Amino acid sequence: MRKVAHYEQLGSVAYRKHIPPPREADSLVETNLWAADMVAGAFFHKHDHNDATYADMPSSKMIRRELRI
Repeated sequence: MRKVAHYEQLGSVAYRKHIPPPREADSLVETNLWAADMVAGAFFHKHDHNDATYADMPSSKMIRRELRI
């Protein structure tokens, strides 16, 4: 709980101890969901087929001083 209190003090907690239930969304419309699907599928393929071709494709980039995939 101390971690939650720390982030609440910083004002960076987006929820107030109540997480809403998940909502259904189409990955063709939600670009972040589409990207997550692609990454998850690449790593599933790597472990299911022992082939890292797709998992090795994303590259890390610095965006506004933050490391992003």
